[in-house]
Amino acid sequence: MKRFSIRLKATLAATLVAASASLAAPAFAQSETLDDLLPAPQPGAKYRGLNATVRLFDSVLVYPLPDWSPTEASSNPVTASRIKRSQKGNLFSLEMVPKEEEFKSWTNLYGVVGMANFRGSNQQHANLIVNQFKAGCRPSNLAVRPGSGNNKKAVIVVACGSYTTKRDQGEIAAFVLFKNGNTSARIYREWRGKAFQAQVTSTWPVSEEEVRRVLRTMAASTFDGSN
Repeated sequence: MKRFSIRLKATLAATLVAASASLAAPAFAQSETLDDLLPAPQPGAKYRGLNATVRLFDSVLVYPLPDWSPTEASSNPVTASRIKRSQKGNLFSLEMVPKEEEFKSWTNLYGVVGMANFRGSNQQHANLIVNQFKAGCRPSNLAVRPGSGNNKKAVIVVACGSYTTKRDQGEIAAFVLFKNGNTSARIYREWRGKAFQAQVTSTWPVSEEEVRRVLRTMAASTFDGSN
């Protein structure tokens, strides 16, 4: 497995959203767990592709590049994506869409978020994500599938069958959450398409098998302290 390093230096700054203080760990509006959606990797299975490395404050995240990136050693995977980076205080964001798409009208989105001085757990981190979708999706067409996780890594899938403003569109979002001390991170992959039934996977804009495959790949990422 070849590693393609993208070194991004993110520095500590003043204040992060004071979210961790107000998080009361509300319950998920969940349907079922991810036990079936994210089966255990097969023994000896290896991810075949290119990795990227990003420094997130006091930690380093090593993660796979988007699934649309070329895997040939002779190719430059960065040229396959449009990339947008930003940092505001203790919040870092990196997003990518395929080169042929635009950020304002994407159907495929991949990203990394890093948060410094975030004292909340992975459960509280997931609650922040769910609350964002609750604000933008029709409540009657929203399903959350939290996977089994721990204090270091967790998985969650959100099915937003239709938005509150654009009811003819919806999306599937898969997240892997990481925590190292007071620094948290997440990798995510989102698929947008026509509105669908959030509770019925056969109507999703991406197959259930594809979601499983991408989650397994992202979950192989590492998030550790930097030297």
